[in-house]
Amino acid sequence: MHIVDVIIPTRNRAAQTAEAVRSVQSQTDERWHLYLVDDASDDGSFETLERLTADDDRITLLRHETVGRAARARQTGFVAGSAEWIATLDSDDLWLPDKLELQLAAAGQHDVVLGWHSWIRADGSVRVTRRPVGQGRVSPLFTANVDVALMRRDLVDRVGGFAGPGALDLVADENIDFFIRLLARADVVVVEQVVALCRDHVGDR
Repeated sequence: MHIVDVIIPTRNRAAQTAEAVRSVQSQTDERWHLYLVDDASDDGSFETLERLTADDDRITLLRHETVGRAARARQTGFVAGSAEWIATLDSDDLWLPDKLELQLAAAGQHDVVLGWHSWIRADGSVRVTRRPVGQGRVSPLFTANVDVALMRRDLVDRVGGFAGPGALDLVADENIDFFIRLLARADVVVVEQVVALCRDHVGDR
């Protein structure tokens, strides 16, 4: 029985998405189901992802026929799932293997569990980011990273989801809009360990 719905939105980046999917498959806590949402890829990525996920019944591959951008793809995955907890991962980033295990252990009665992340530059060097600590209230402008949050479904639903009622229809910075809505109403706890790696690369992030 899975208790976490994981959502990965993707478009035209099959190779990087495959690495992101493998980082979910490598989680030490296996109580997850992955909704992989292809946002109208037109370079053959969808067909590649079909082959990649065909043998893993823990993964549901969904497809947009027209481009909706990342927030709408996350919303598609959110609506498709039903688990108590939600976690999202960008298709060009990676989770460390104990990400879900650490966060579920720390969750208690909190609404949102955050963690730390690091940036991997194109040359392979690591850029350490500012890191939240403690619990209670955390600034959405400080933590708007979709890779690190574990969130209760009922709260995500109450704040309008990723692209539902009350969400701004933004071309960029939709993460900030979402985290402002989410963290304004959330009791937060932070796992003070790196749980995700964000990667710089050529092309859209």
